[in-house]
Amino acid sequence: MTKHLTAGKRALANVNKPRIPQLHARISSLPHSRVLIRRPIAPPLLPFANSMSGTSKPTNPPPDSHHLRFQYCQNRPLYRRSRQLTAVRVYSVANESRHLLIFGVPQINLLQELRQELVRFGAVESISNITDSWQREHEGSDELQPEPFTDVFHACFVKLEKARQAKKLLDARNFYGGILHLSYAPERESVEEVRAKLNQRRSEVRFRAKLAGERRSSNSKQRTSNLPGVGAAGLRQ
Repeated sequence: MTKHLTAGKRALANVNKPRIPQLHARISSLPHSRVLIRRPIAPPLLPFANSMSGTSKPTNPPPDSHHLRFQYCQNRPLYRRSRQLTAVRVYSVANESRHLLIFGVPQINLLQELRQELVRFGAVESISNITDSWQREHEGSDELQPEPFTDVFHACFVKLEKARQAKKLLDARNFYGGILHLSYAPERESVEEVRAKLNQRRSEVRFRAKLAGERRSSNSKQRTSNLPGVGAAGLRQ
């Protein structure tokens, strides 16, 4: 009996004994061609653009980095790809704005033509050429400097949804030989504009939630009325 207990304790000790030195010894005895070293995979760099042309640069983004053009996503699955490549970017209610900055406009005095193009989407409150002030503000930043022989415009729409539509449809479009790049400029909003924007968003969310609740209730009533032996009032006949 004592011999069996001793053998059991010895087996337990062998099981609980760490085998890391033994593994190292076995690996060192193998030929180098059979040893596979696994290194941790570094996280992918953000698709940050270091210029308006869209080349990547893994550095800290400048304060106005939301105005830079992002690279197009090249690794989407086939079932998620659209006809045109797009960049992956997410906007919240704080990022969206009635104010838009328009880059890539050729320097041939196209203020009126650009206004006519924007008016197609909705009423425009103001539009101005801010190329000189933009270059002075970002003099030491090569990433935010506009392309040569192009202007930067600031446009403000009356309604936020019109600015959203104009940005979606005019971004990366050809305009008199130049490729436009539109970005939101929430830093140009006043306190009153931010308050109105948040209130509008709350009302939209409240309306959508109410509409979704009405649809759910109508669908549940319709399913109940379709059950056998149940009338339109939901009571068994």
